[in-house]
Amino acid sequence: TQSRSSAASDVYKRQVKFAPNDTLMVSGGIDPNTKIWNRFTGEVIHILPHETGSPAVDFNPKGTLVATGAYDGKVRLWDVNSGKLLKVLEGNEGTIWTVDFSPNGQLIAAGSDDDKVTVWNINTGEIKYEFKEATHNIWEVVFNPTGTYLAASGSDNAIRIYDVASGKLTKTILGHSMVPLSMDFSPNGKMLASAGDDKTIKIWNTNNWELLHTLQGENEAIHSVVFIDNDRVLALSL
Repeated sequence: TQSRSSAASDVYKRQVKFAPNDTLMVSGGIDPNTKIWNRFTGEVIHILPHETGSPAVDFNPKGTLVATGAYDGKVRLWDVNSGKLLKVLEGNEGTIWTVDFSPNGQLIAAGSDDDKVTVWNINTGEIKYEFKEATHNIWEVVFNPTGTYLAASGSDNAIRIYDVASGKLTKTILGHSMVPLSMDFSPNGKMLASAGDDKTIKIWNTNNWELLHTLQGENEAIHSVVFIDNDRVLALSL
């Protein structure tokens, strides 16, 4: 497996996600103890213990579950109210760098060091799909707002678009000269933003996956990109 770039290594040691109700947040990283916080008071609500760190975290759409992806290659599902471990999802080897719940909360996708994207059924814990087209680490997976597509970016600089209903690869996007570390769909699903080590943000038309715009950064890799609304994106460099 290709070694990680310095930017990818730095950004994915830690992650914070906010719950849908905007009251709680979950933080993960090299610390074995993932934490759920009240973001207004700063109080730690639950500590989710791991034997290793968990650099990937996400809330389900209802805010009732937290998923953690860990250095041991496992995805764990936790109850937000009690902090109890509910399920352990296996199928990957190496670090889980990214996890994402589908919009209906029935599926969860993860990408890891073994160059594979795995999608599980939340209710049964069974693997629904394994996507193995990438040739290097998977850094980001994200469902579109309707849950019809799953985008995955990797260390081979490619973004791959999968049809969730059929499980088929529908498009491979080659536009970044270095690793795309972060992606986000616009709320209306019409655009996909991607950003990464090449210091650019690229905006793609999801109707045909053609490039609409390239926004050039300055001196640092762009570690995170998110749509604020349908017309604006927020980017973060560390």
